[in-house]
Amino acid sequence: MALLCALLLTGLLAGEARAQQPAVRLSQLQIDLWPEYDLPGMLVIYRMTLSPDTLLPAEMSLRIPRAVGKPHKVAQQSMDELLYDLDYTLDTSDEWLTIHFTALSQQVRVEYYDPRLDRIDSERRFVYQWPADFEIGQLVFNIQQPEGASRFDIQPEQGVGKEGEDGMIYYTIEKQNVKAGTVLALEIQYEKTSEQLSHVLQPVRPVEPIAEARIGWSTFMELLPLAVLVFVALVISGSVLWYWQGGGRPRSPLRLPYKRSAARAVLTGVYCRECGKRAMAGDTYCRSCGVKLNDSSR
Repeated sequence: MALLCALLLTGLLAGEARAQQPAVRLSQLQIDLWPEYDLPGMLVIYRMTLSPDTLLPAEMSLRIPRAVGKPHKVAQQSMDELLYDLDYTLDTSDEWLTIHFTALSQQVRVEYYDPRLDRIDSERRFVYQWPADFEIGQLVFNIQQPEGASRFDIQPEQGVGKEGEDGMIYYTIEKQNVKAGTVLALEIQYEKTSEQLSHVLQPVRPVEPIAEARIGWSTFMELLPLAVLVFVALVISGSVLWYWQGGGRPRSPLRLPYKRSAARAVLTGVYCRECGKRAMAGDTYCRSCGVKLNDSSR
């Protein structure tokens, strides 16, 4: 009985602690709205940065439109700056799907595709609406203009448009100190005659600018170690080739040894029948080609 009472008391205290856990506050939230990016609908990305005073792990809930069906990704950024998937559960209401998950990091990302992008011939229209589930210090809307779109319009604020690193045009709208429960709404309209997606049409671009002082893809200092390795390999290969061709092995004599004497320095009237070299006194073999001299030649 004592053990049972202790377990019940522990459960009640844990439930009370969860009930008293402060609501999660975001120091920054960036909402990306990318129409017709890699699917025909609207890609919505929530890039959430939890406030520094948030206790981790933090229980979080985020509402997305029910028409979405399920999120494309729920992930957190770890210390290695890579994204890792988070387990989540879903609750369904009349208009919303509520995603429940536990954040173990200050950086959290949720992505989903909203199919409610209206198309009437070449005209496109999308209405974004979300009752903020968190208190937000800085809110940034980042809206991408699709490739081939014209008469691009955002209401109630157009924002500031400029070209991004990928060559796409982005419109930025910023808000400060957004209270939880504030209804955020935007209407996006534009014209587009092509059905091509922006992701397919984006040109291939270098990861970094190409400097004029670069030799090919590498600088001289980057190529120097490679040049040294190539030189050493050539030296080793030449040495091995020279050895196997006989440079490192003793050669067999082309002719038999003969005795040295003072008389051998005397020229004779004998000539080699092969090469015509004149023999010296006492020679048995031709000094030039090694052919044995006939008795009649000496």
